[in-house]
Amino acid sequence: MYLQNIKLSNFRSYSYLDLSFSDKTNIICGKNAQGKTNIIEAIHYFSTLKSHRFVSDKELILSGCDAAQLQILFQKDENSTRSRKMKISLSKTAKRELYQNDIKEDNASFLGGFHSVLFSPEDLNLIKGEKEQRRKFLDADVCQIRPRYYKILKYYHSILRSRNKLLKEEHVDPALFEVYTDKLVEFGTEVIIYRALFVERLKETAKKIYSEIATGKESLTLRYESELFDEFVEDRQAIRDCFYQKLEQVKSEELLFRTTRVGPHRDDLEFFLDDKNVKIFASQGQQRTIILALKLSELIFIRELTGSYPVLLLDDILSELDRERQESLFAYIQNCQTIITITDAQKFEVPGAKTFLVEQSVVTEQ
Repeated sequence: MYLQNIKLSNFRSYSYLDLSFSDKTNIICGKNAQGKTNIIEAIHYFSTLKSHRFVSDKELILSGCDAAQLQILFQKDENSTRSRKMKISLSKTAKRELYQNDIKEDNASFLGGFHSVLFSPEDLNLIKGEKEQRRKFLDADVCQIRPRYYKILKYYHSILRSRNKLLKEEHVDPALFEVYTDKLVEFGTEVIIYRALFVERLKETAKKIYSEIATGKESLTLRYESELFDEFVEDRQAIRDCFYQKLEQVKSEELLFRTTRVGPHRDDLEFFLDDKNVKIFASQGQQRTIILALKLSELIFIRELTGSYPVLLLDDILSELDRERQESLFAYIQNCQTIITITDAQKFEVPGAKTFLVEQSVVTEQ
C-alpha cells in the first residue's frame, strides 16, 4: 500500500494541508506541539474511523470551525498503477460522511479500504495500562481487517447499554431482560470470536519476532483472556452455552450492582514470557521488545491477509527505543512505506528519505 497524498481542511491545527509522500521513508520533523502527530492521526483515522487519542469526531475539527474534511490518494497494492481516493467529512452538527472514489459509503463498507499500523509512545503502556486500552487496541485492528466486525461491535455495545439501563430501573421487566440477554449473548459471542481469532493469528508471528530481537531466551505468548473459557476454541455454540451459564450464575449480582457482569466488555489481552505474566515480572526493556514484536506482527499479518504491506506510522517512537531495537525495527520494514515523526532531524537520517519540517502547523519539504 502506498499513500501518495493527504489533504486536510480544518482538521485539528490545520486550516489547510496538502502533502505528498515518498513510497519509501518519510520523515516529519518538528518540535513538540507543532502538529506532527495530527498528520499521523489523520492518516490512521482512514483505517479505523477512530482517533488513536480516543477523542470524539467533534474534537478533531479546528477550533472555531463547524466542519472538517480529510482526503487521501493511495495505491492499494505494489502492482497497481491505479490510484484510489477516500474522503471523510466531519461536522459538529451532522453525521460523518464517508466517500470512496466519490461514492458515499457506510462505515463497514469504508473500513478495509486503507490499511495502516500505528506505533506511538502510548503503545508502550499497553501492557501496564488498563484492560480497556488493550480492548481498544484489539477492536481498532480487527475493524480495519474485518470490516463486518464494526457493526457487530456497535450492536453489542448498544445492547449492553440497553441492558445496563434496564438493570438500573426499580422494577426490571423479566421478558425484556431475557430479550436483551439473548442479544447480548448473540453479539457478544461474535465479538469474542473475532478478537480471539485475531490474537491466535498474531501470536505465532509475535513469538517468532520476539525470539529474534530479544537478548534473552524467553518465549512470548499472547492470550485472549475471557471469563467464558480457559483456552479458546472456535466453537460458537460452546461459547454461547457458557455465556448463558455465567450470566445465570451472576444474575443476582447484576441485579444488586445494576450492571452487566459478564461479556467481552470485561475481557483482556495478556502477555506471558515463559508462562509468567509480563505485567508483573517483565522489565521495561522486555516490555518494549514485546510491544515492538506485537506491532511488527500486525504489519506481517496484514501483509499476509491482503497481499500488500500497510502504511507504517511511527509517531515519535524512535526516541523511546534504544539503538538495538531501532535496528530490529528497520530490518523488518524495508519493504513498506513508512512515515516517521521525530523532534530532531539531525538525530535520525535515512538515505533517500523525504523530509518535512513542521512549525506551528506549517509543513515545508526539506
